[in-house]
Amino acid sequence: MNISNTDYNSFAHSSAIQSASAGIEQQQKRLQRNVEEVAQGNAANTEARDRALVEQNEIVQNARANARSLEVANQMVGSIIDIKV
Repeated sequence: MNISNTDYNSFAHSSAIQSASAGIEQQQKRLQRNVEEVAQGNAANTEARDRALVEQNEIVQNARANARSLEVANQMVGSIIDIKV
């Protein structure tokens, strides 16, 4: 089986784009869950609320990392298109 570098690179970039997109979607779901938890304002469950607030920073960092991965993958796809044209 002969797979050219371009075919492999296209597959790898496609996989990177899918992975980054899934990561962003996962962070959005986590953020929504935490927002709902904080908005409930249940005084009896302050531990869960505090955890949700602290977790927001982690969510932001993960979303940024996934967005950067998506950006790089898109740039690479653009480079491949420029090479093929």
